[in-house]
Amino acid sequence: MPELFGRRYSREELLRRVGRINQVGGVELLTLNEGRERGARVLEFVTGSGLVFRSMVDRAMDVGYASYQGSSLSWLCNVGFPGPWYFEPEPLGMLHTFGGGLIYTGGLDHIFLPTEDSAEHYGYPLRPRENYPLHGRLTSFPACLSAYGGRWEGDEYHIFAEGEVHQVSAYGESLLLRRCISTTLGSNHFQVRDEVENIGFHPTPHMLLYHINPGFPVLDEGAELIYPGDAVPIYKTAEAIPPSPFHGPHRAFVEQAYELRPIPDPEDRVTIILANRGFQSGHGLGFYLRYHSRQLPYCILWRMLGEGDYAIGIEPCTNPVKPRAEQRAAGQLTFLEPGQRRVYDLSLGALPNNNAITAMESGKAPAY
Repeated sequence: MPELFGRRYSREELLRRVGRINQVGGVELLTLNEGRERGARVLEFVTGSGLVFRSMVDRAMDVGYASYQGSSLSWLCNVGFPGPWYFEPEPLGMLHTFGGGLIYTGGLDHIFLPTEDSAEHYGYPLRPRENYPLHGRLTSFPACLSAYGGRWEGDEYHIFAEGEVHQVSAYGESLLLRRCISTTLGSNHFQVRDEVENIGFHPTPHMLLYHINPGFPVLDEGAELIYPGDAVPIYKTAEAIPPSPFHGPHRAFVEQAYELRPIPDPEDRVTIILANRGFQSGHGLGFYLRYHSRQLPYCILWRMLGEGDYAIGIEPCTNPVKPRAEQRAAGQLTFLEPGQRRVYDLSLGALPNNNAITAMESGKAPAY
C-alpha cells in the first residue's frame, strides 16, 4: 500500500482521487531536444514520494538525473548526456560524452583503463588483438525497449522498464544485456536487475562495473561514507588522505582512488551509505547503494572533489584493479561460454533524514 503525502492509500482509495495514476507517479518516455542531447530518449520515473530519476534509454538505460524532494542525488558532468551517435572510440574518447549521472555502467567485456589484448579466441586472423577504451563500450549502445509502465499487484503499484542492449561485433563479441529498472509508488528507492548473456558462439571475456556517482548536495563538506570494512589507496595521491569525511570543492584537485573492502552481511549484501548529516541545519540527507558481493566481489571509491567536477564514484565491479594482461596471466579474466549468463542486482535510494540514515546504518531499515 503506497504511502503518499503522509498517509497510506489502498488502490481503491487512491484511484477514487485521481483521473489517471500518473497524477501521483509513474514512468513516461520522453525525448530530449537541445544540443548534443537532441533526439535521445529517456524514461522519467516519478514515485510520488519525491524520488524522480531518468533512465537514459539510448545510453544502455543508465540512470542520469536523480533527485529526492528537489535535492539532487547525482552528479551531472558538464558535457550532458549526448546521444550515442557522438561516441568517440579512441582510448579516452568517452570523456567527451560521459555525462556522469547516478549510474554509468562499464563493460560488457572491459572495465578500467584503456588497453589492448588478444582477440585470438574469435578466430579472425585479420584482428589478432582488440583495443579497449576506458570502461568499455556499453554506454555507446542504445537499448531496445521491451516494456515500460505500471501495474497493480493488490494495493501495490509497481513501476518498471525493461530493455535489451546488444554489444556485438562481426568476428567478435556477441553479448546481450537485459536490464530491468523497477520501483513502487510511494517508494524512495529503486532496483536494477541486469542479466548478461553470451548470445554468440565463442567464449567471450566479460567484465562489469557500476560507476555510481552521487553529487551535491548529498555530497558536501562533512559528508561521510559509511560501510563496514576498510579502504586501501590505489593512487599515490590518495595515500595520505582518508576516503571520508569529504571536504568542499578544491581548486586543481587531483583525483584519488581507493579499493574499498566492505564486509557483507550474513545474506551476502553490501550496503554503502553516503550521509550528509548536516544537510538543512541538521535535518540530514543520505544516499545508499546495496548489492551482492558474490556478484560484484570488488569495489572502488573514486574521489574527484574539484571545482565543477565535484563528485565521488562508488564502483562495485567484477574484477580486481589490475591491468587486463595481468588478470589474464593470473587466470582472473572471466569468460562467458556460449549461452552462459550472469545476473547482477542493485538497490539504490534516498535516505530522507538522519533517522533514516541511522536505521540503514544499524541494519534496521527494510532489506530492499
